Amino acid sequence: MNPDGDAPPAAGVSIPRTDGYEKVTGAAEYAADVRPPGRWLWAKVLRSPLPHARIVRIDVTRARAQPGVHAVL
Repeated sequence: MNPDGDAPPAAGVSIPRTDGYEKVTGAAEYAADVRPPGRWLWAKVLRSPLPHARIVRIDVTRARAQPGVHAVL
């Protein structure tokens, strides 16, 4: 609001976008694009397709044999 108590118009007013060019050209950087230096590990959760099923055992030999796998929990 301004000092007179009138609210500025919110609808029907064009607001210039300063980031439009970067977004449409693909040059914009998002949080998911930022890679700080260092070593990274990624995790993957594999869920059972059956709800409330009792898992008796899991054979993880093929998962461990994949390149880049550091651990199977």
